[in-house]
Amino acid sequence: MKINNLQTTPGEKDKYTNMQKLVIICYYAITTLSTVGYGDLFPISNYEKIIGIIYMFGGVGFFSWIMGNFIEIISNFSDNLR
Repeated sequence: MKINNLQTTPGEKDKYTNMQKLVIICYYAITTLSTVGYGDLFPISNYEKIIGIIYMFGGVGFFSWIMGNFIEIISNFSDNLR
């Protein structure tokens, strides 16, 4: 029984190499964990998926930096009120 494109039935030739499977799995895991979502536009080739992963890591890093600075400003502001 075939559940998705990554699984093969016995005797069927595998459609993807192990490296391609790794890129696909990493792409979907990072897309889910970064809460970006899958959207209407999606990467087709492995190169597009790798670029998407890099952009998502950059976006998560930038958002974390902004939130860290914001929390520091609020913390300093509340310390000054005391």
